[in-house]
Amino acid sequence: MLHQAGAQLLVSDVNAAAAARVAIATGATVVGAARILSAEADIFAPCALGGVIEEVAAGKLRAKVVCGAVNNQLATTADGDRLPQRDILYAPDYVVNAGGIINVAAKYLGWPQADSNARVKATADRLAGVFTHAETHGVAPHTAADQLARQRIASASLNSPDELAVAAWPWTDFLFAGSARSTCLCVCSTS
Repeated sequence: MLHQAGAQLLVSDVNAAAAARVAIATGATVVGAARILSAEADIFAPCALGGVIEEVAAGKLRAKVVCGAVNNQLATTADGDRLPQRDILYAPDYVVNAGGIINVAAKYLGWPQADSNARVKATADRLAGVFTHAETHGVAPHTAADQLARQRIASASLNSPDELAVAAWPWTDFLFAGSARSTCLCVCSTS
C-alpha cells in the first residue's frame, strides 16, 4: 500500500534474495539488516521478527514512528518507554494489527461480515484513542493501550455476548498468564 501511494521504501531481510525480490517489485532500496535500524526513514515497520525493539535498537532508531506488522515488537515494556524519550511514536502492534483477531472473533461469535469490517475499520480510531490516552495521562503508547485494555475488560458486561467475548475468549487464561501486551488482543475483538 505504501509503495502504491508513492512512498520510497527501504527494505531489509536476513534473506538477501527475499529483500531483492521486494526491491525489484516495488523499486525499494535494499539496506543491510545491520543498518536498517539506523537508516534515515520516517517510519520503521518491523514485519518479521518480534522483540526487535530492545535497548540498543531503541537507541539506534532514526525513524520518528514505529508501526509494523510483527507481533510483540518490544522486547520489554522498558523498551516501549525509551521510544517517547527519543520523540519516537510507537503504534502498539496489538492495536494496529487487530484485524486478524477481529476476524477470528467474528467467526467465533457469528458476527455479520459488515460488523467485522466496521470493527476493523475502527482500528484507526482506537489507535487515536490510545495516543490521546497516552498524552493525557503522561504514559507511553504501549502503557496507554494496556490501561485501556484493562479498563475495557473490567467493564465488560456479562449480559452482552460481544463484551463477554473479552472475558470468555478461549485464550484468556493464557493471555493473562503471558505479557500484559497480549491482553489487548481480546479488546480489539469488540466494538
